[in-house]
This record gives sequence, C-alpha cells and structure tokens, in this order.
Amino acid sequence: MRVTDCGSPAPERAEEHVATVSAEGRIVLTDGAEYDTPSDAAKAAGGTQVNSWTTWRTDANRTLASLRNLLRMVRLDLPV
Repeated sequence: MRVTDCGSPAPERAEEHVATVSAEGRIVLTDGAEYDTPSDAAKAAGGTQVNSWTTWRTDANRTLASLRNLLRMVRLDLPV
C-alpha cells in the first residue's frame, strides 16, 4: 500500500511512502520498521499525524477505510 503526502501542506513537496501488511497484520515500511497501527506507520513515514484510514491506499487505489468497511460487511454477511 502507499501513502502520498503524509501531511505536507505543499503538493510539490509531497512524498510517496510504501508499506506492506505482514501476515500478523502489522504495517511494515520499506526500512523494515513495523507498526501496529496505520496511523503510527504514517506518522513514522511522513513525520506528522494524518487520518491514515483515508490516506493509505492500495495499489488498486482503495483506502484502508474502504477495505475495513468491506470486511465488516462480509463479517455481517451483508451484500457487497
């Protein structure tokens, strides 16, 4: 998954940060650092706090919030 512009107020200074999710559900940055929450990973990557549920995106451009909502619907056996 990727996050772009971890709180940078200037688009020309925006940086893209890449992370993966481990089998244990931890967020792993490219430097190998692991975090329990998307917010902690985004703050470590960009140096500032952001709403990581809407900032981190998959390669298919889906937010973590949309994936969380999809998982909740599946668990409740709601139509997707």
